[in-house]
Amino acid sequence: MGLQNFHFTVGAFKCIVVNDGTLSYTTPARFHFPNAPSDQLAVALRKYDLELDLWEEWISPLPCLIIQTGMHRILVDTGLGKADSVPNAGKLHQNLQVEGIQPGYIDIVILSHAHGDHIGGT
Repeated sequence: MGLQNFHFTVGAFKCIVVNDGTLSYTTPARFHFPNAPSDQLAVALRKYDLELDLWEEWISPLPCLIIQTGMHRILVDTGLGKADSVPNAGKLHQNLQVEGIQPGYIDIVILSHAHGDHIGGT
């Protein structure tokens, strides 16, 4: 999908995936699976053509979702927001503007869960 906005429809609802930027993880296997025994983790990763000791970085997009129902404009998640330690995040507002959407045009905000990369832009 890349970082460009992505349009799709679900029934009568018009939807747009709008990214807040990206988050880079170093040593992603250790970050995502901190309690996994190294030998078992290495075997599991090889099934996906990943080498435990060579997988040095994973870049994750920070997608948010606009749902236009005809009556409401809903934002699902707000991304990570501006963070000095994550220079490639905090781009939600500018990517909404590309779509002609001002923050004041959003009627409802839904936060899917309380991880920083979903609520930090609130």
